[in-house]
This record gives sequence, structure tokens and C-alpha cells, in this order.
Amino acid sequence: MRLSLVSCCWLLITFNIAVPGQPSCNITGGIDALCFGDSTTWSATAGMTTYSWTGPSGFTAVTQNITISNAGDYAVTITD
Repeated sequence: MRLSLVSCCWLLITFNIAVPGQPSCNITGGIDALCFGDSTTWSATAGMTTYSWTGPSGFTAVTQNITISNAGDYAVTITD
């Protein structure tokens, strides 16, 4: 909402903002356990605007898919 003073009269302007629901994220691929020297690839939902992965030892990535070879907790934040 915005109020403006126009010629000594108040003008009220209103508008509606549509806010879509939160994007849905699915993580696919990969395996749960790795042997030394192995790696696995995980993929977040395709078609998002941005991806932000974090993981152990300062791991970061901004791609839909990550290939990892270190054990630990990984997280992805997406925007649509």
C-alpha cells in the first residue's frame, strides 16, 4: 500500500501481491555408504533458479548436481 499527497488530497493506491507456494525439493541418486576412493552423485530438483549446497570441510557448490567422496552431512537450499 502507498499513500501520496496529490493537490492537497490523499490518494490511496492498493494492489495485491500473489505469493506462490514454496518450491518442492527432492534429492535423488547417490548411495548411502561409500568405500574409500569411491564417489557418488546427488541431484536436487531440476529447473530451480539457484542451488546452494554445503557440506563437511567447507564444501560448497551452486550446481543442481554434486559429486562427493567424503562422508558427512550435506544440505541444499533452492530458490524457484
